[in-house]
Amino acid sequence: MSKQEHTGANAPLLRCESLFRYFGAVKAVDDISFDLHPGDILGIGGPNGAGKTTLFDVISGLTASEKGKIFFNGNEITKHSPHKRCHAGIARTFQLNAAFETLTVQENTLASSYFGYSNKIFPGYRFSKDSIERADWALDLVGLSDESGMPVDTLSVYKRKLLMIAGALSTNPDILMMDEPVGGLNANEVDDIMEIVRKVSKAGVTILMIEHVMRFLVSLSDRVIIMHHGQNIYEGEPRDLASDKTVVDVYLGEGASELISDALGAGGNE
Repeated sequence: MSKQEHTGANAPLLRCESLFRYFGAVKAVDDISFDLHPGDILGIGGPNGAGKTTLFDVISGLTASEKGKIFFNGNEITKHSPHKRCHAGIARTFQLNAAFETLTVQENTLASSYFGYSNKIFPGYRFSKDSIERADWALDLVGLSDESGMPVDTLSVYKRKLLMIAGALSTNPDILMMDEPVGGLNANEVDDIMEIVRKVSKAGVTILMIEHVMRFLVSLSDRVIIMHHGQNIYEGEPRDLASDKTVVDVYLGEGASELISDALGAGGNE
């Protein structure tokens, strides 16, 4: 179930123009602008409290931007509700593993597929054939097909993260936004999700992700944005991060060059 090619090779799929979000006197998002093109993997890093998740909330519609505009597929969506953005093709995961605990893995994914794909003014009594196909495809891609009948409350943290990714993918998105997809996981689990992200990208889904695990961020991203106090302090290729003094001072610290070189050498942007 691959995404169709978008027309206009140079046109951004997502454009954020001068976004701001205040919480009292705190500028959580302070004049953030960037373009995301079809097929890109854009990684966002930065210290805790930098405004990364707030930026995700603004883009996905959970929080309104004080100023600025958001365009998706050439259409302005700045005032659109979260569900309208999801139906348009923007899906996301969260830091905390959100699911219906008493339902099975398959039932959770089917609910996402059915209600996340299009508006249901009068829901039917059973899931549609296409929603079942999308859910099955997503579960297979993340490796949860064998656990489809298991209740969610029996899953490990790792498999709950996989379930969130599957739920988002079952809506057949153009953009998958992932907020710290490997936070709290061990090295082998991080490797597994890296491979899943590569599969998602090869399926034609554009990816925007937040992550603190530097190996994951720099190995997968075509381009990286580093935020600090709500501002964009760096945007460019992962390999150039360690040569940016501001990024090293406020985020990476000493030894960053070796860390990034090792990560790129181990994974690369395959």
